[in-house]
Amino acid sequence: MQGTARGKASEPPPGILATGETTPMLRINLLPPYIYDKQKKVHLALLWAAIVAGALGIFLFWFVTVNKQLEDQKKLEATAVDYRTKFEGVESKIKEEKNHVADIKQRQDFIANAQKYNDAWPAAFETMRDVTANNILLKSMA
Repeated sequence: MQGTARGKASEPPPGILATGETTPMLRINLLPPYIYDKQKKVHLALLWAAIVAGALGIFLFWFVTVNKQLEDQKKLEATAVDYRTKFEGVESKIKEEKNHVADIKQRQDFIANAQKYNDAWPAAFETMRDVTANNILLKSMA
């Protein structure tokens, strides 16, 4: 009754472990280190594979994001080209109308000048008739 002498019945006596072993055993590795080299290489290869897979995943995510942004920019460019085409069409119509208005204005100015100066020509003709002799034929007054 050693357990009762110490006051605790659940503890095993000294020198006996809870697993039933009497003394703890030391684990001694007698294998040479090169045995574990293959296992280290496998772990290193798995680490590198994980790094490459992660980098590839990041690259694919970046690639998809950039492609989406590129498509959005192409849509914006197409819209801008449409607006530019419409603007150029309207601008050419405006130039045509300005040219048409300029032609009409030029005709109006010509008619206004002709009326203004034609009122003065008959008096000049009559003055030339009075100044020149009757046997002289006037063909032009330039």
